[in-house]
Amino acid sequence: MYYHYILMFSDYEQGTRKAYYKTFVDVKEMRKFRDEIKQIKGDFRNVTFSSHQVMTNSEQISSVPEYDRYFEGVEFYSEKELFERELGISTEITPSDILKYVLIEKECTKLKAMKLIYLIYERYLKETGQFLFKEDFLAWKLGPVSNSAYLKLSAYKYEDIKLEDKELEKAKLKLKLDRAFDKDRIIRCMDNVIKEFGDLSPNDLVNLTHEKERPWYKVKKSIGLGHSITKDVMLECVLINH
Repeated sequence: MYYHYILMFSDYEQGTRKAYYKTFVDVKEMRKFRDEIKQIKGDFRNVTFSSHQVMTNSEQISSVPEYDRYFEGVEFYSEKELFERELGISTEITPSDILKYVLIEKECTKLKAMKLIYLIYERYLKETGQFLFKEDFLAWKLGPVSNSAYLKLSAYKYEDIKLEDKELEKAKLKLKLDRAFDKDRIIRCMDNVIKEFGDLSPNDLVNLTHEKERPWYKVKKSIGLGHSITKDVMLECVLINH
């Protein structure tokens, strides 16, 4: 018989469950693996894990979902580094998370949503000295744009965007935000920006992001439209020059 020790979490962004596992012939060999699990849980305190021990007749992890259908569809990882990378990705805030929050709080056009995402990103940097997410904005004609968030709204043009199931999206986003290291500050920042700028017209927001001291203007004047607004430019315009 083979003992499969499994540590699992739900990736709400991708809608999947992912698990780190080791297979043993003797349960006494699990001690080292338990130490690894303890370390992972300590490094990712905001993530809810479930631990499982499954006994099958095969050393192959594929025997686990065959034995118990509860594990069907789970992505299994035998390498700790790969599993931790997936954990890291699942806890990172993305432009899509900010977009979803904006649309939950404020029905608006694609253009307005893009500008609010940027203003939230800029405000968070100004308040904390940290970047809210990894992706750089692009300097497009109508201001800074997150390409990944823009692609999420490719089906829309000028109409206000309404989420099909706002309560479901709100619940899923809450689960994601609960994993964020700086959850309370992030939510407060988003709320403040939406309250301050949410009633402005899209054109007013465009003009706001086009102001001379802001990063979009610096990129446009130095290298032209279509280029990335790099982290260095953001730091220079938002922190150093203010």
